[in-house]
Amino acid sequence: MLASPVHAATITSPSTITNIGEIVNRVMPIVYGLLGVALFGYFVYGGFLWLTSTGDPERIKKATDTMLNAGIGVAIVVFAYFATRVVGGILGFSLYG
Repeated sequence: MLASPVHAATITSPSTITNIGEIVNRVMPIVYGLLGVALFGYFVYGGFLWLTSTGDPERIKKATDTMLNAGIGVAIVVFAYFATRVVGGILGFSLYG
């Protein structure tokens, strides 16, 4: 026997969405999380390429370019996060909680 009751997760009906702000509040944190994981993986991949380059200048260049692109991707995601916060504030939406 369980000491306390177990409750199922409540799922909000899509019919409760009344404006674009609620859609953004539900979708964007998931999108940013997935992008963060993908960019981290891309950066790790660049590090792996560097470790396995065996001193070959072309492979080192490819590895550094991969890690640089991952860093640029992180900067774009951070900028997009703040841009959605600013636009949401201008339009009167309380974004992200």
